[in-house]
Amino acid sequence: MWKHSRNTGIGTTRRHVLQAGLGLAAASALPARAQPADWPTKVVKVIVPFAPGSYTENTARLVAAKLQSQTGRPIIVETRPGAGSTIGTAAVAKSDGDGHTLLFIDNSFPAAAALYKDLPFDPLRDIVQLTPVVEAPSMIYVRPDFPADTLAQLVRYARDNPDKVNYGSGGIGSSGHLAIARFAEETGIRMTHVPYGGVAAALNDLLAGRTDLGLSTAAGVAQYIKAGRLKGLAITGAQRHPQLSSIPTFAEGGYPDYDMTYLFGFMGPASMPGALTEAIHDALVRAASSEDVIEKLNVLPVYPLTLSTTQYRDRVRREYEIWRRVVQHANITPT
Repeated sequence: MWKHSRNTGIGTTRRHVLQAGLGLAAASALPARAQPADWPTKVVKVIVPFAPGSYTENTARLVAAKLQSQTGRPIIVETRPGAGSTIGTAAVAKSDGDGHTLLFIDNSFPAAAALYKDLPFDPLRDIVQLTPVVEAPSMIYVRPDFPADTLAQLVRYARDNPDKVNYGSGGIGSSGHLAIARFAEETGIRMTHVPYGGVAAALNDLLAGRTDLGLSTAAGVAQYIKAGRLKGLAITGAQRHPQLSSIPTFAEGGYPDYDMTYLFGFMGPASMPGALTEAIHDALVRAASSEDVIEKLNVLPVYPLTLSTTQYRDRVRREYEIWRRVVQHANITPT
């Protein structure tokens, strides 16, 4: 059985409060490579490669609004879903390298790179990472009347009833699909995948009781957990999140090696000149690290996080290797 353990960057609350403070300080102390006078010269389009209504879209709009106020240029967010996020990503990869078309995406980027073999672009060569905005713990959850109240009970039930438990995701090859496939691989259970045309549709059917289980960011389902409309079984991270302190960690549930976290961030076409790439990175960091944006991000159980372009690239490539092994072990193929 394949297992993987890594430092996700999700540690204690004190550590992340400190990180947020350092992020603000770093934003104010960025090197004097101010954005080029010719950027932006027109509307900047941020493509979110998912269906409307996702946490990804909402976060992109939050940062885009701040970036617009700081640059004085229109920043629009466009959802362009399909093919496991690759349709929207391809549009960015093929766009002009002038910095006016950007991508905002989560772990679906390295996941899709590992899954799809005949893409019209090279994910590792045609897209450049700019900066993440937040790191979000993931949570596994079930409908309220599901016959399991703990992670151990879920695993036991699924082992006793192979293929009976069904779970929804945003589509074949989506990060949610591969995240549950990874958990199933590590625990030796078999469940039935029900792909949807987006995360919102999958969540709606789970809330309606038509599916059994889901796995996504804790931020995306926190309101339903608190309202009792979903039952949280485990959350990733070194310790429980203070906003969801009743939900045990995967380590507490007996699976310390499962540490799937979501990284939401901006990317762009690799054809952008290096100086422009770094200037856009700096502008995005200033927007994402502003006090009002961080305050709004912290309403949900996430951890604000910005990185250098190199650090972000390295994180994405490590994630790619993880998902490549998941795809191989679980024999997942796109349809």
